[in-house]
Amino acid sequence: MDFDLKDFSYRLTVLLDECNMKQKDLAEKVGTTEVTISRYINGTRVPRIDVVAKIASVFNVSLDYLLGISDF
Repeated sequence: MDFDLKDFSYRLTVLLDECNMKQKDLAEKVGTTEVTISRYINGTRVPRIDVVAKIASVFNVSLDYLLGISDF
């Protein structure tokens, strides 16, 4: 299965909501800007794999889950 930016954006939005975390908080944790996180959520920017790995680590989920490749 291929990477789907829509799945990534949706799952990122859900994780932020479930963890009661703001885009700004996530941006600080992964070393990027709030604008960049917003672009990931809006699907206007594709994240680098190192950033995806950092986001997965923050939320304690797998890369496959975050990228929409698996459901767990």
